[in-house]
Amino acid sequence: MTGLSSGRAIAAIITVALAAVGVAGAAGAERKLRIQTLLETRGTVAAFAQDGNRIVWANLAESCRRFVQLRDVRMRKTWPLTGLKGPTCSDARELGGIQPRMALTGRRALWAYFSVSNQGFHFSIYTAAAGDKNEREVGRFSMRGGLEGEYPLRPVPMAAAGRTLVYAHTDDLDGAPHGVYAIGRTTRLLPDTHNTFALAAEGSRLALARTIPAGCACNREPKWSPDGTRLAFVSGRGEGGWRFGAEVYVVNATGGPERKVDLRSAKGFSAVEWSPSGELLLLERNSQLYVAPSSGGRPRLLTAGTGGQWSPDGKRIAYWKYDRSDTRVLYILEATGGTPRSVGVGSDPRWSPDGKALLARRDGIFVVPLDGSAARRIAEEHAYYAWAPDGRSIALSDDDDQGTTGVLVMRPDGSEARRLTTSILHWLAWSPDSRELVGSSGDGQIQVLPADGSGARVVGRGWAPAWSPAGGMLSYVAASEIELVNADGSERRVLTSTIASPARNVIEIRRLSANRVLSTFAPPRAASVIALDGVNVALFLPGRRNSTIEVRKTSGALLRRIRAPRRMNEFDLALSGRWVVFHAGSTIRALDWRSGRVTILGQAKYQTGLSVQGRRVAWAEQGRTKSRVRAVVLPG
Repeated sequence: MTGLSSGRAIAAIITVALAAVGVAGAAGAERKLRIQTLLETRGTVAAFAQDGNRIVWANLAESCRRFVQLRDVRMRKTWPLTGLKGPTCSDARELGGIQPRMALTGRRALWAYFSVSNQGFHFSIYTAAAGDKNEREVGRFSMRGGLEGEYPLRPVPMAAAGRTLVYAHTDDLDGAPHGVYAIGRTTRLLPDTHNTFALAAEGSRLALARTIPAGCACNREPKWSPDGTRLAFVSGRGEGGWRFGAEVYVVNATGGPERKVDLRSAKGFSAVEWSPSGELLLLERNSQLYVAPSSGGRPRLLTAGTGGQWSPDGKRIAYWKYDRSDTRVLYILEATGGTPRSVGVGSDPRWSPDGKALLARRDGIFVVPLDGSAARRIAEEHAYYAWAPDGRSIALSDDDDQGTTGVLVMRPDGSEARRLTTSILHWLAWSPDSRELVGSSGDGQIQVLPADGSGARVVGRGWAPAWSPAGGMLSYVAASEIELVNADGSERRVLTSTIASPARNVIEIRRLSANRVLSTFAPPRAASVIALDGVNVALFLPGRRNSTIEVRKTSGALLRRIRAPRRMNEFDLALSGRWVVFHAGSTIRALDWRSGRVTILGQAKYQTGLSVQGRRVAWAEQGRTKSRVRAVVLPG
């Protein structure tokens, strides 16, 4: 099907001069640039992009099947990219529209439909190629704002890097990971690209404008090494903070500087566990489990899952994850890898000391034998539970169904239950000799409870307490620092002194194929839009009083800085050789960054988007009944 045979008013008028614009040449002589009309259509061009002789555009005034169309202007052939049964048609029934930014490579396009609620803007990212029956959804997320929000709509950054389409989002409302996504046969998240607010592409290179969050004084849950000489913990002190930059540290129990474990730049971990031999670390990141040498080395992905725990002999790992029906399922995996084995429904596993059973949570607390026999329910639901090292007792702490609270101790079969205290203790843990329990009360008291019920003693204030392997000391976190105290409450020591990294804005040039950072530099402010061409980048840096346009080498060296017009569109910027092209009010302007001269390329009251393909600058002009995609070729 072609646009000319559809009977609708779509006409491609190529290389027809409609106006002439004067641009100063290198010697000062004025050259006439001829404005062309590449496309004319009824209604409104909500978004468009170009790649060589091809143009893709969105027009919701068309029928559902032609919301998004692709045209080869040389062949004069048009393909619809949205199908009658495609999701864009159903999305169009919601309050919203197609954002004014698209990307195109060859015959494959990328676009975003957004809807609006009271709480936010909700984006669906789609891709399709000429000849596809329906478009394919490749992403879905939400941003803060909406009808009742204070945040304006920000277009999702999109670009074409060679034959790969990319987009970025910061995900303020949903749980999908932040970052840049590359779309080929599959969709993949590029690691360490969180907080990317603008991107550009040329060939196989990406330019990312990111804000790297500050670190935090937030050390978490120290774990003793099996020999009791060191403690490993996760800290968000580095760039990116707890969510994006959390790293693993080790500190000696006798004190001294903390040492960051060299995990080959891997970050974002949420938990760490020593293997019984002390040679390996079990790590968790984004609901995936890894192992790495405790001395440092690249983490090896084991499996998708969470709550990983080493078996007592160190040969297996227990963990849990959701299945396709959203049910929590327990798994056992050999520490060397292989195929996981499901051992039943449940979550948050704890090994029995003999390694023959798991203590886990379902709609209560269950003992799950690993020989295939039936699991047995021993107690109501409790948040904290632990198996005594001698295997004879299980401790639980939390509210129960009878409305009473406190710490319970019982036999592994659920018999002989007795209450040690009516106070809830979090992070419940047994001493190595199985004679005492430790936990943190709701107001932060570290309490030691004798298992015979003879009364608790307070030994400090903090959370996440843990016994040393010999049982003589306790570790815990207080005011985000790791502290030690003797089990009798004497000789408190602070082991860590955390200095958090400050937040900073960066521009990164990356090789897409390996996601390798080629260069990086720090602009004076966060960039809202970026453009890349050759060895140079252009940035728009919005400010409260003065906004600026900068042209820099990819190394960061400043080539030109000008004050941006007050009415500049902060989401449209393009770079081609010596020209920086941008919107300002009703005009399309070009900055010759070598001379500093700014020239008006075209004028239109209502404009959509800005695209530079080689030296051809294109934009969409909206009329009362028809819209056109216009273009001008810049001088070299």
